Amino acid sequence: MSRTTLKLRAAAAALSVGFGLTASAALAQLTPSVSQVQKVSESVTVQSVDLATRHLVVRRASGEFASLKVPPEVRNLANLKAGDTITASYYRETEIALAPADQPLPKDAAAIVSAHAPVGEMPAGFAASRIVVTGAILGIDQANHVLKVVNPKGGEVHEFTVDDPQGRRLMSQLKVGDKVTATIDESLLISAARS
Repeated sequence: MSRTTLKLRAAAAALSVGFGLTASAALAQLTPSVSQVQKVSESVTVQSVDLATRHLVVRRASGEFASLKVPPEVRNLANLKAGDTITASYYRETEIALAPADQPLPKDAAAIVSAHAPVGEMPAGFAASRIVVTGAILGIDQANHVLKVVNPKGGEVHEFTVDDPQGRRLMSQLKVGDKVTATIDESLLISAARS
């Protein structure tokens, strides 16, 4: 594992801990809370690189081939060759908490941080974001464990699937119209290595 990848992993861990402490402090006074965590990590092998179109053809562990378009923010694409391995780790945690009627609602907020490999090294990068949004419950689908939340002033409807058994029990305490605060933390770590 390269020094750049180790530094990016350390930055990812530090930022995730910092985001998590902020979320815990903000949501500690709001109950009940429902959380959902999604973690996905996959390694693929580069089959070909088209620098002109920024497309990669990769082979997954299952043997399946896929074509990927690499965004312009990814540096050092020219250093990638057939046979290199790309590892991507994605993490998303969503926590929804009921806002007590006698307390002010938290303000909506968003923060994004990112880092990438220095010029000349193998492609690597990290990005993390935190969104805090307060809304009203528009619908509760107990059978499918789905909450629908909308901004009380109008706007986009967000659906949250509740996988956690404790969260599913807490859903029974919620009703349409309740005000809730959702904190969504996402991070993506990508690194490439030569075999």
